[in-house]
Amino acid sequence: MRKFTFILAASALLFAVACTNSSKNRQNNDEIVTATINNSKGQTLDITYNTTEKTATIVFNGETIVLKQQPSASGIRYSNDTYEYTEWQNEIELTKNGKVIFSNKEKSGMTNNFVDAEGKILTVTHDTSGDIPTAAITYEDYKDVILAQVPESVWAKGGEYKSNTIRWVTNENGGDLIVNGKTISFKAQQ
Repeated sequence: MRKFTFILAASALLFAVACTNSSKNRQNNDEIVTATINNSKGQTLDITYNTTEKTATIVFNGETIVLKQQPSASGIRYSNDTYEYTEWQNEIELTKNGKVIFSNKEKSGMTNNFVDAEGKILTVTHDTSGDIPTAAITYEDYKDVILAQVPESVWAKGGEYKSNTIRWVTNENGGDLIVNGKTISFKAQQ
């Protein structure tokens, strides 16, 4: 009986040691991936992904931010109650309370030409890389005038951009340029 008790105690001890070592090995075998991302504004994100724990730890402007991985149809997404980090096709964005605080996207450069009733050309270049999307317009005496998107003015086939005296209101076929209260209608150039 004494020999049986000794064997049982030794087995229990070996089992406990094996479980402890197994737990340590799992912790030491976490898959860790690190990356440093810079943008054209000179900002840097240092990211440590723990793919085992499904977390990302980001250091940005001296602040350490811990995020949990979230389901995503494409790309990757990590978030917490305040921050969200997304990555899709090498475009990276970090938001705080819904506002973009880091992006590696360069200016979009999407340019469209429109023509008025007299055949004059209006060139509009949209830029969605900043906190507020803009449209730069060139038309007659107005060269590269920057108009800011009016908050919550985007709809499926248009939007509104403005500065102090100029507004550009788009629709599915073109848009209206309003300068000092005078409206000039444009059609998309074919």
